[in-house]
Amino acid sequence: SPLAGQPIRLDSETMSDDRYAPPQANLTQPSAAVAGTGSFDLGLAFNEAWAKTWANFGLLLGVGIVGVLLALASMVTVVGIFLLVPVFAWGAIRFLLNIIDGEAAFADLFSGFQDYGRSLLSMLLLFVLSSLISALGQSLSLIGTAAGAPILEAVGGIVNLAWIFLVMARLNFAWFYAVDQGLGPVEALQTSWDATAGLKGGCAALIVMSLVVVMVGLLCLIVGVIPASMIAYLLPVSAYRQMVGRRSAAA
Repeated sequence: SPLAGQPIRLDSETMSDDRYAPPQANLTQPSAAVAGTGSFDLGLAFNEAWAKTWANFGLLLGVGIVGVLLALASMVTVVGIFLLVPVFAWGAIRFLLNIIDGEAAFADLFSGFQDYGRSLLSMLLLFVLSSLISALGQSLSLIGTAAGAPILEAVGGIVNLAWIFLVMARLNFAWFYAVDQGLGPVEALQTSWDATAGLKGGCAALIVMSLVVVMVGLLCLIVGVIPASMIAYLLPVSAYRQMVGRRSAAA
């Protein structure tokens, strides 16, 4: 044959003439990042949390079990409550963010140890600040309890409930800002507060939806509690990603 021993050309000019050739995709390019909208849709958050839960159920279950066991083991040492649990919390938040982003791995649970000092201090300070802010809402109720004043205690309970939905609900995203964007505790809280200025109702509804999901799971006994808890944890993560956007898979 006259073509024997000759190299076969497979350049773009030759391949373009073959109508049956498969489409060529550039797999070296990362998928495009999705820009945030500055807001979130509850229905979309639920649908995404639901889909991600069932698509990653085994991974979520495995990380959840190991995370709880590690936290309990850390608490037994007492010192581990302050030196290990916050870092595991950082890793758990990173894991949940990556579940929504579609790139989660079991190793995410230990990602906080890559920058141990920053992860530890960030989570510790954020926990302390969040607890202090939460305590402000409970103060009237606590005073009523200490003073033996049932009316004051009841009023304090109402105030605390309003505080949870109007204040704490808007600060819940601070944990994601701290881990995802590396913001300091104070800056993360301030950013979460500013970002939700026009989303007060949505933030309150997000808490209600999470509670409803867990309650429905309880009605389904233990079998339902596990996936319901996963969905409840992923709901605010999806809402956060809608607000600020998500990076590309290769980022």
